Amino acid sequence: MIRKDVYGWDRQAREFIYLIRRQILFVGYGAKQGLENGFITGLVESPLDGSIYVATNGGFSKFNLATTTFENYNRQSDFPLNNVNDGGLYIASDHDIYVCGLAGIVSIAQEKLNKQSVDYDVFVKRVLVDNTEIQPLDSLGLIKETVLYEHRLVLPPRYSSVTFEIASNTLNNISNIGLEYKLEGFDNEYMKAGDNTMITYTNLHPGHYTFHVRGDQVGVHGQEAPSVSFELIVEAPVYQRAWFILLMVLAAILIAGYIIRMFWIRKTLRHSLLAEKREKEYIESVNQSKLRFFTNVSHEFRTPLTLISSQLEMLLMHKDIIPEVYNKILDIYKKNSRRMNNLVDEVIDIRKQDQGYLKLKISKENIVAVIEEICGSFYSYAQLNKIDLRFSSTLKEADLYIDKTQIEKVFYNLLSNAFKYTKPGDWISVELSAEGDNDIVISVNNLGVGIDKSKIKHVFERFWQDDSATTTRTVKGSGIGLAMAKGIVELHQGTIGVESELNGVTSFTVTLHRDANMNMEASSSADEHVAGTLYNRASRNLGNGEAG
Repeated sequence: MIRKDVYGWDRQAREFIYLIRRQILFVGYGAKQGLENGFITGLVESPLDGSIYVATNGGFSKFNLATTTFENYNRQSDFPLNNVNDGGLYIASDHDIYVCGLAGIVSIAQEKLNKQSVDYDVFVKRVLVDNTEIQPLDSLGLIKETVLYEHRLVLPPRYSSVTFEIASNTLNNISNIGLEYKLEGFDNEYMKAGDNTMITYTNLHPGHYTFHVRGDQVGVHGQEAPSVSFELIVEAPVYQRAWFILLMVLAAILIAGYIIRMFWIRKTLRHSLLAEKREKEYIESVNQSKLRFFTNVSHEFRTPLTLISSQLEMLLMHKDIIPEVYNKILDIYKKNSRRMNNLVDEVIDIRKQDQGYLKLKISKENIVAVIEEICGSFYSYAQLNKIDLRFSSTLKEADLYIDKTQIEKVFYNLLSNAFKYTKPGDWISVELSAEGDNDIVISVNNLGVGIDKSKIKHVFERFWQDDSATTTRTVKGSGIGLAMAKGIVELHQGTIGVESELNGVTSFTVTLHRDANMNMEASSSADEHVAGTLYNRASRNLGNGEAG
């Protein structure tokens, strides 16, 4: 039998060399393919099956060309020679193998060698949990039958280690058998057991594992090596199980929801209490403002009444009063009566504003003349109190459609307020100017105590008074004048604002539009009468209801 391929061996690399001549490819086979001894002393091809027999210092090996693996025969497999002489391997024409060594010559029938069978089994002999062997129906209660028959173990989380004792029932014809093992799910590849038959694993993570044991001569003589498998299930602790985690998540959600709900309830309750407290404070503040208002109004009424009553007493006591004094007394009556009438009008007007009964009697008026006339009525009072009152206008005349009576109330209030907070020696100025083609701006300025910036927003609130401000009057106003003035200006479609500095200049600015109210007809006296009647009737009904 002539082969075209060539084989040999490399003594330095201790590998069997196989050359495929046509492909010019050298392939080396050694310990990785199962060759136990790398010192090669002989090489022969078998004419029976084409296998290559390799003689070594430890015996001889058979190289299977189809599987490219070695089968080794040495002392462990009952081969009597330790060393084979150089060239001491020969295959005769009858296919018998002759091996020559220092101890003699061995003849082996190749047919019988090839028919050798694998006649052994491997198995898991015992299983130990935490170094305690498990038995059927023992105190551990882990298995119902012996591990030779029951190849499944469920390991509770309270145990930390498991040990497998492996064994084989090797027959004499293969006395060199070894064992390999692998725990699938933990080990990546098979490991040789060697002399160690107790395989221990500790602290395995929860999960499914399979313990495999097999003979280490895989594919010997074309047969699969025996193997056995053992299923191992490591249970997770309670706190790692899905149902427990789900339960804890649900519990956490419920607890978080309860905490959020309680927090929200407390927050709502806190806000409710705070709102109730603020409402009570507001009601108390309003009540105090009303009491202060009525007290101030009472004082305002008492002053003119006192003057009138004193003059009446003088008239009753002196019947021979000269005409000049008599006329002066009558003038005092008139002024104080008008003052009382103005106070009553303010209260009625502020009420009308609330009820929507205040109607404007629009007429075309020269606003420059109106403001100048108002300032003229304060000149004597300004001289008496040593206050410099000035009026200036950039326009000689400017026609606006206004309710003259109501506009007079606005600026009488602004000037009265300015005098109230201006000390002797200081000044008050009223300035009128045009802004653009449509707007007329009137500002009332005074040098006095001023208003704190944090309190400016309250200036036009009804009944509000700056208790910290120093006035030139012993009795403060009613607190409705500026609120009424703002309402009247807004009825005229205008705006009113204020700027002030403490102990500096305070400026009230009123802006009126030339084209505002142009198309509004003046309210007829009949309409005014109807409005007044409705208001008086509503007031009486309200009074009767309160009295009841």
